[in-house]
Amino acid sequence: MFDLVKSTRATNILYYGGGRSGKSFGIIDIIAKRAMNAPGSRHGIFRRHAVEIRDTLFNVTLPKYFDLAYPGFLKNRANVTINKTDMTVEFANGAVISFNGYDENNRDRILGAEYETIWLNEATQFDYSDFTTIKTRLSGMAQTSSGRTMRPLMFVDCNPDLKTHFTYRCWIEGINPARNLPLNDLDDWTSLQVNLATDATHVPASYLEGLRDGSDADIQRFVEGYWRDEREYSLFRPSNVNQHRVTAAPYDLRRIIVAVDPAVSSHEGSDETGIVVVGEGADGHFYVLADHSLKGSPKEWAAAVAQAYHDYGAHMIVAEKNQGGEMVTETIRHAGRNLPVKLVHASRGKVIRAEPVSALYAEGRVHHVGEFATLERQMFAFHSSFDRRKSGSPDRLDALVWAISELAEAPAPSRGGSSVKLGGFW
Repeated sequence: MFDLVKSTRATNILYYGGGRSGKSFGIIDIIAKRAMNAPGSRHGIFRRHAVEIRDTLFNVTLPKYFDLAYPGFLKNRANVTINKTDMTVEFANGAVISFNGYDENNRDRILGAEYETIWLNEATQFDYSDFTTIKTRLSGMAQTSSGRTMRPLMFVDCNPDLKTHFTYRCWIEGINPARNLPLNDLDDWTSLQVNLATDATHVPASYLEGLRDGSDADIQRFVEGYWRDEREYSLFRPSNVNQHRVTAAPYDLRRIIVAVDPAVSSHEGSDETGIVVVGEGADGHFYVLADHSLKGSPKEWAAAVAQAYHDYGAHMIVAEKNQGGEMVTETIRHAGRNLPVKLVHASRGKVIRAEPVSALYAEGRVHHVGEFATLERQMFAFHSSFDRRKSGSPDRLDALVWAISELAEAPAPSRGGSSVKLGGFW
């Protein structure tokens, strides 16, 4: 991996391949060496959520790397200062490596700094607009120990997913996905495939065997390290969303639902609470109006649900009762008295519940009003062999499914009834 950096003049470098293939370890090695060779330089390592990068790269990969490459280095305060709260590593020469999540609480902090090196870890969690926005901070001009201006580098790594993702479109196809035109400077983009199957000496044999027992999709992504086309096992296809996306909902919507999938807990490592607003048009189509999902306490998510209900003039709040039962209703009504709440019970698995909604997308009857990047990432990653233990909880998708299911199954008000007028909201 280091040889690729030395042999290319490209700024944008992608390492892709299967899981546990050493991509993260290799990039940490490159960034650490750059920091120690450039006094006062700044290097940013980012993932979608701060809690994820803390639990993986900061708490595990970083110390493991230094223990192997520079034994005892981190324990000597003359060499380095580690701030566990801010997730920063400052070297004796003043260079700093910062770890952070590109979420609402930390975004301004990231975009307010300048870096000589940026690394987007697990890039399938990001979209192209995230990439281009973060890259604007690759503007540092620190000097190396030899007096030369440090070359800016933008690292990206991933376990390949769909070919519609910007990592495939940019590095493999050479296409700017925002304009669907060739990239301006193809020589500024280079990539390297790194697979566990090539060198698995650092993991137990049972790990690779376990991966090979997974679904075809998981084998292609986590073992073989290849991007995949939209397949039948992908319940929600990007094309079905993108082709029917709209900039505004119809002026009159017959009904609007705010659906909530409550998180079990509210500590730092908790799941998000999915909060999605969907309306039904007179044309029998469904319009995804908003995604207000968040990570917070019951009081915080209940307030967000109540606010969405009033902002969109909703008819009803639909909430999954598996997590909390009647307490879910009480929590919401503490945020707003007399709010109409319908509790729904998940008696079937997530895939079975999602299939009818997926069919509506395939028929072109669901329209996203604008873009909902995080929600759509969950949708496109959801397939028939979905395993929550591997992929996490699709909270936003759950809320979306509850909302559309309620609208599709319940009878709409008669045409003589009132409708919701949204003129001016968009």
